[in-house]
Amino acid sequence: MKTLSQFLSTLLVSMTIGLSAALLSGCGGPAKAPVSKESKTLRVDELPKLGEPMEPLDDGRIVVAPPAGWHIPSRDSKWIVRFKASSKLRYPTIMLTAEDYEDVFNVSNDNVDEFAEQVSALLEQDGKTARLADEITPVEVKRFVGITYRRQGRVNKTKVIERVFAETVVAGRKYTLELRASKGTHDRFRPYLFAVAGGIQFLQAEAPPAQPQPEEKPPAKPTPKKPAEDSEYEEEL
Repeated sequence: MKTLSQFLSTLLVSMTIGLSAALLSGCGGPAKAPVSKESKTLRVDELPKLGEPMEPLDDGRIVVAPPAGWHIPSRDSKWIVRFKASSKLRYPTIMLTAEDYEDVFNVSNDNVDEFAEQVSALLEQDGKTARLADEITPVEVKRFVGITYRRQGRVNKTKVIERVFAETVVAGRKYTLELRASKGTHDRFRPYLFAVAGGIQFLQAEAPPAQPQPEEKPPAKPTPKKPAEDSEYEEEL
């Protein structure tokens, strides 16, 4: 099991690989987002403490707790919930969004690599790989099994910020936690993102609903002259 410091060191190496891939892509279109083949498991006791859990969110699907001492801004339609280290400063901030997702119903250790490839393809399709700074890495923190990666962003076309993501799918809902931090501070605040991820309680983690079976037409009534068809009819029952 990797310690938190080992995990962050590995991601620093991944950052170099990701940036090199982006540069090599040149003008030939967006490069494929690199996916790590090694999964990371983080221990909760190595992460920052959380505050009191909030009331259930996302129509009763999840319960989330903020990092201890962080500010909870007023609700906004752009996210389910958002946390800020200080009410007076814009960054760092952690926000949670959700959307329906069809390709995977529940992300688990058995299919997290498949989910990572799906996220890689989506980033490539949307042309968002140019600013990808880390590999897409499978990660497990307590109940949270998903992927994490980092991208750079810009505010007001000039200010560069760091954007660290942790994503999973539970009961057909894709949950994205995003840390936004000032340039050069993401390693300091990334553990808070993972602490929030590991503290999420998924209240509707269940098997996918059974697909409706196509309506079968009643079999043709057999005739005494075709005993073979009578036998097939009985086997189908």
